[in-house]
Amino acid sequence: MSWYFSHGDIEARGYSVRNQTTGQHSSTGLLSASLDVSSRVRIGAGGASGSRIFDVAALARNEPGWVAFGNVRVGLNQHWFLTVGAGGAHEDPFFSQRTATMGLRHVF
Repeated sequence: MSWYFSHGDIEARGYSVRNQTTGQHSSTGLLSASLDVSSRVRIGAGGASGSRIFDVAALARNEPGWVAFGNVRVGLNQHWFLTVGAGGAHEDPFFSQRTATMGLRHVF
């Protein structure tokens, strides 16, 4: 489900999956949002929680996992935008991740 408004949006998703090979079920929920805080700056954040978020087939059973992320986009001028973000994820017992991103975008 998504809700769009004049200066941003909010999105919620739910997933329910059955792995045909293992016969196991798993479910995950995702929530994300973005907001224009000014005409040049947009912030965004989100997260997910559930089991088998990354569908790690090596796991013998469904383990809890999470993902979290955030970003800021700054308009340098009418055509150039700089984006900086960070995030993290974990799914017991084998997977852990931390990320940092930086991007430069040109719009024609």
